[in-house]
Amino acid sequence: MLMPVRANATEMLRKRNRTMPAMKAALGTVKVPPVYIFNVWTRTWGEGKYTIPACPEGEDHSEPLVIDGLVLSEYDLGDGGANMGTAVDAGMAVAQDIIGVNSTSPALDLFTTNREWFGVFATTNEQPTKKEIAAARAKLVRMMELIYAKGSELVQTGEKVPMLDRKNYNEAAAVLGLKQLWGNQEHVMSDCPLCREPIKDGAVFCKHCQQDISPEALADRESAKKSKVKAS
Repeated sequence: MLMPVRANATEMLRKRNRTMPAMKAALGTVKVPPVYIFNVWTRTWGEGKYTIPACPEGEDHSEPLVIDGLVLSEYDLGDGGANMGTAVDAGMAVAQDIIGVNSTSPALDLFTTNREWFGVFATTNEQPTKKEIAAARAKLVRMMELIYAKGSELVQTGEKVPMLDRKNYNEAAAVLGLKQLWGNQEHVMSDCPLCREPIKDGAVFCKHCQQDISPEALADRESAKKSKVKAS
C-alpha cells in the first residue's frame, strides 16, 4: 500500500495564501518617515536585528537603529485554510517596544525595563536635536544617581557585592563624574584558593579571610594536610 508523502515545512509555507507581498506593494506608495533609535550612553543594548549601538566616547549620541515607518509581520489566521494574515504596526510603536517604554516596569527604578532611563530614545529626526539629547542625558543621570546611591548604601553597610554588580555601580560613578565605589576594575581578578572570594590576581594575602596565600604558604598547608592524613 502506498502512503502519501507529506510535504516539508518549506513547501507548506510556499503553498500558504500570503497577503504580505500585496500589502508591502500597496504600502510602498505610502510615504511614512522611518523612526530612529539613538543612545547617549556607552553601553550596547539588544542583539541581532534590533541591536542599539553604544555611544562612542566623545560623541553626543550613537549611530541610529533605523525602524521602517510601517512594520509588517505575518501571522497564521488559524482558519484551517493555510491563510496568513499581515499585521501593520507603526514604526514608532515598534521602536517603543524595543526600548521598553510600555514594558511591565517602565518607571524610574533599580529594576526598570525601560531603556529610556539608560539614555535610549526614539525620534523621527534623522539627526537628534540638542533638546532630545539633553532630555535623554537627563534621564540617564537620574538613573545613575539612583544606582550610585544604592551602591553607596552597600558600601556603608559592608554587604558583599558580586564583581559584576560592582562594575555597574562604578559605571554609574563614571557617568556622574564621582569616585568609584570599589577599586580599579581594570586589573585581572581571580578567586582566593581558601575562601573563594574575588581577589587581585597574584595577591599573596587575602583581604577577606585574612590568610597568607603565597605559593610557599599554600605548599606548607598542603604538606601539613597530607601529613595529617597519613597520621590518621
